[in-house]
Amino acid sequence: MNKRIHLGGAALMSVWCALVFSGCNTAGDAKLVPAGGLVKYKGAPVAGATVTLLYPDKQVAVGITGEDGRFTLTTGGRPGAPIGKAKVAITKTSGPTADAGKPVEQLTPEDMMKMYAATKGGQAMKAAAQEVKNELPAKYANPETSPLEADVQKSGNDFLFDLQD
Repeated sequence: MNKRIHLGGAALMSVWCALVFSGCNTAGDAKLVPAGGLVKYKGAPVAGATVTLLYPDKQVAVGITGEDGRFTLTTGGRPGAPIGKAKVAITKTSGPTADAGKPVEQLTPEDMMKMYAATKGGQAMKAAAQEVKNELPAKYANPETSPLEADVQKSGNDFLFDLQD
């Protein structure tokens, strides 16, 4: 059975923007370490949420939560996350979805650029994003406004993000 992960338009747009506007610095030379964790909202696990870590040097690590709320981070299509402190954004969307044809953790910056070009400069993404509803509090959707942070160490990177209103 071929199982695909569908990423909501707003979540895809935020991940794409993080990659493109950061110069697509996705840890090509950085050492990555295993990292992941659990996302809860009001104490319950959140399935299908996108977890994005944005580092000061513009590196980006992304993970999608499973049915149990757990996620594993990847960076530039490679398993793991760079060591260091990062701002964290978490979204879970409903509404129109974008399907890149492969699991989101396998998307490369080049895939994101092709998807953006296929939407006529992002116009279709912008329109879809207007119809998408974030099921979590808005403050967590943007790493610049989110109060969440992660400090990725050499080991022991099992983060708990228990979101509240």
